[in-house]
Amino acid sequence: MQAPQTINESYYCLRQKPEGPISILTTNSYVVGEYDVHTGEVRWGRVVLATQKVQIMNYLHRHFPLTPLPAPMPVATVVKPSRPTKPAKAIKSVKTSRKRQTAAA
Repeated sequence: MQAPQTINESYYCLRQKPEGPISILTTNSYVVGEYDVHTGEVRWGRVVLATQKVQIMNYLHRHFPLTPLPAPMPVATVVKPSRPTKPAKAIKSVKTSRKRQTAAA
């Protein structure tokens, strides 16, 4: 966890994990929002004055510039070995006698 950084007299920010979101807190430790450094978005969970929001967002953009998400690791495709095929059984041809062929015609 990083040490809290004071934004102004009413708010400070805190990051729990090195790559995690930055929490925006009041001096009474109420979480009012989260800042995502990968997208630059602030998600507000509580009402904050518009003038305070502008100050907070300017501070966050200045001190925590956008960092792109790391490229996803290529997923190795696992190819199942095919089952060994059994040789096909020989089909016996049925020969009909000439008598049957002439009788059917």
